Formats: sequence, C-alpha cells, structure tokens
Amino acid sequence: QGAADSGSSPTLELGGALRGERIAYSQKRLIAILKIVSSWSELNTLALDTFAVNDRVFQLLEGLPRLTALTIKRADFSMQELTGQKFLDRLNSLAIQDPSDSKVDPLLYRLSSCPNLTSLELDTVELSLKSFSTLKRRPRLKTLTLKRSDVSNAVIAAISEFKELEAFYSEGIKFTDSQLASLAQMKNLHVILEASDYAEGKDRQGLEILKSYRARFPTISFQ
Repeated sequence: QGAADSGSSPTLELGGALRGERIAYSQKRLIAILKIVSSWSELNTLALDTFAVNDRVFQLLEGLPRLTALTIKRADFSMQELTGQKFLDRLNSLAIQDPSDSKVDPLLYRLSSCPNLTSLELDTVELSLKSFSTLKRRPRLKTLTLKRSDVSNAVIAAISEFKELEAFYSEGIKFTDSQLASLAQMKNLHVILEASDYAEGKDRQGLEILKSYRARFPTISFQ
C-alpha cells in the first residue's frame, strides 16, 4: 500500500491479497485502512488492488466527500452492488480492471446517468452493445479506454456516436482492418493503440508491420 500527495490532489493506492486468498482478512484490513483515511478530507484519488470489496467498503467510500477518481483492480465485488452507490455521481474518472464479476452491463447503465464522468477505463470485461451504447448519453465523457475485452464491430460503431469523446485508448486488443478503418474515420477522435498488439517485438519484421499499419491508418497512433 502507498500514499502520495500531489499538491491539491492527494492520491492513495491500496494493495490487498490475491483474489480468493484470505478474503475475510483482506476485507477487514481494507475496512480498517479506509476508516483511518476517512478523515482525509482532501483525498480525491483512490486505487484498490486485489481486495475483496463488500458493502461496508462501499459505505466508507461514500464517506470520502472529495473522491472523484476511483480505480478497482483485480477485486472481488458485486457489479450490481457497485451500481447502487451514490458516490458514482461524484466521480469524474472510473477504472474497472479485471473484476471477478466481468459482466459490466449494470454498471454501464448506471454510469449513463452519472453527470460528472469524463474518463472511463474497462479492462477484461464483457461488453454488450445495448449497455455500452447508453454511455453516449454522457456528453462529458472525453476519454474511453478498453483493454483485453472482446470488442465487436457494433461496439466500434457505437463509439462514433459519442459526440464529445476526444480520446480512445486500447491495449490487449487487436482490431481487424475494417475496425481500424472505422476508428480512423472518426476525425475528432484521437485513437491510441498498443503497438505490440499489432507487431510482436521490435525486430525488422515487426517494424515493417507497424510501418504498414501507420501508412494505412495515418490518423491512428500505434505506440
């Protein structure tokens, strides 16, 4: 676990046990820490890694009045239970990474009514077009990141309907040429993709492959 204070943006990162290991102890430890930091009135950025997150944890997060950025990594929690939390309305940034409950439909429906959300990251989740499309209701959403998830042609098409979206990042996903062409046509969207998803290694062959992708899709950044 660690904490950092970046001027007016105090940040706290908490790491727990491995998934499924000593769950009860992990919960108790996280709850004890959150009780302590609940007095940190300026805390606005929190990352929880490999914890089991229960309703008591969510209650304590509700008690952090300035929390605006939340990351939950590799955690055991109910997606449905998360959707019932009022603190989601305060968040401008949310990242869900490799959750035990990968069906994010309930969360996406909930986020479609969150007024302050500007940045969303979804990593290793199950996406459905119906729930994903509801995000277009959030005109303040500027940055979208999708990692290690199955992204259909319909989801790619839906991204074009996010009128205020400025940046799209992806890692651990290799889009088809037709999907890349669709992304490249979104003139107001800065698309940044992980280069290693398209060419393994940095040898001559890999560099030539990347060169061809960059030539075909000049508006996309392969980094």
